Amino acid sequence: GSQIVFSALNAEGGTDLWVAAAAQKPELLLACAKSFCTTPAFSPDGRVLAFSRRNPSDFAAAAVSPPRINMLDMQTMELAPLAADGQQLGTDPHWSADGKWLAYMAPDRGGVAIFNLESGTETVYPTMTGEVGAWDTQRNVLLMSESHEQDGKQVDHLLLIDPVEQTQQDMSGESSLVQDNAPAWSPDGQWI
Repeated sequence: GSQIVFSALNAEGGTDLWVAAAAQKPELLLACAKSFCTTPAFSPDGRVLAFSRRNPSDFAAAAVSPPRINMLDMQTMELAPLAADGQQLGTDPHWSADGKWLAYMAPDRGGVAIFNLESGTETVYPTMTGEVGAWDTQRNVLLMSESHEQDGKQVDHLLLIDPVEQTQQDMSGESSLVQDNAPAWSPDGQWI
């Protein structure tokens, strides 16, 4: 909570990650050269930074290349992909309150992926909204939106996902004709 990480364009046409503390000059955290390093998110203990990286290739510039989640160890500065093979697509990482789960958009699988960092297991929850959602500040449950058609109308409902119990609950009301999205939790986790 004492510093932020942000992306900034660099001279090579990519985006680097910078870190800034209150009332201090920002410092370069990770030079990404021609790659686009974006959507950084600290783990709750501040030891790991998850972010999305798009690398240029012979076929496309970084800006339009597929994104992948990378993890930066803030103590050793060691960089590693989230997926062991480094090929799994992902963007916009969000940490659970205890730092054991990472939710992110999985564009190749059409939804929000919830990855358990201890076991390496993952579940994908379909959504067309393009939003990851928000973790409860107190519990390991994720609130995300899902679009579907109901009575001939497009609706967005908020789903409460429990990755441990593998359950989901429609918080908008199953028959509600609503456009509920972009949820945020109160600090005590009592209100959405």
